[in-house]
Amino acid sequence: WMPALCTATVALSALPPSFSQPSPAALPPVSSLRQASDGLHGAVGAGDDALTVAVVTPYLGNAATKEVIDLFEEEGKARGWNVSVVDTAGDMNKLNSAFQDAAAQQPDAIVLGMGDPTQLSLGLKSAADAGIPVFAIDAAPADGIAANVTSDNTDLGEQSATALIDAMGGSGSVVMLTHDPHPGVKARAEGARATFEAAGITILEEK
Repeated sequence: WMPALCTATVALSALPPSFSQPSPAALPPVSSLRQASDGLHGAVGAGDDALTVAVVTPYLGNAATKEVIDLFEEEGKARGWNVSVVDTAGDMNKLNSAFQDAAAQQPDAIVLGMGDPTQLSLGLKSAADAGIPVFAIDAAPADGIAANVTSDNTDLGEQSATALIDAMGGSGSVVMLTHDPHPGVKARAEGARATFEAAGITILEEK
């Protein structure tokens, strides 16, 4: 926030939890991940052997994504699961390949850690052909995704924009930094944009 110009840059791809207090509709990461773990555990079943879960993500370099994946890995290991993590560093072609490699290893489940399922048609098909359920964390519903566990991203965008408007004194202008390939970030941007426009805040640019 630059007080002299009353202009703010909003990065909606990694909003810190401390930036605003979430409403009950906006699940904090730990609650979301425990729901993901509980759902996966119930859907796959424990059996006599420990579950093997392959986590595949394109965004481990993002601090928020890393926190989520680390928490999921910690939660899984606490349940006695064998959890592996593969990061493709933003490469969606490699993400499909990583899904295909994971499916070939016959885990009990594959978890998509963020990302857009519409870019994963080949990877999701390989999992479906192998009979392996795919769960997503903060992605989007799609064919081939058994369940997508996420926060109310539109609400998060609205809350963050409201907090920023309050910090700006109720007026000014903003530059929004978004990331449309990520469904959650796109929804946050939509929520924030509507909130800024309703409050009369000028959006100088979106990137």
